[in-house]
Amino acid sequence: MNSHNATSNRIDADQRRRHKVEVRLFKQTLFQNAIFIYAVTSYFCVCPLFHNKWAKYFTSTFLWELTPALDG
Repeated sequence: MNSHNATSNRIDADQRRRHKVEVRLFKQTLFQNAIFIYAVTSYFCVCPLFHNKWAKYFTSTFLWELTPALDG
């Protein structure tokens, strides 16, 4: 009975550890998608509003290069 309890506790600890990892990966996925949505929105909606070449650069090219850097 005691060995069953120890095995059960070990399995519970493994499940908690796995759950923590899965939650972290889920948050990472949400963050990556948010960055990508922001980049696409900026490129197609914000960039056309500017006429200055530097403003267009920072809302399009620079942001597209920054996206993979923030993505990790």
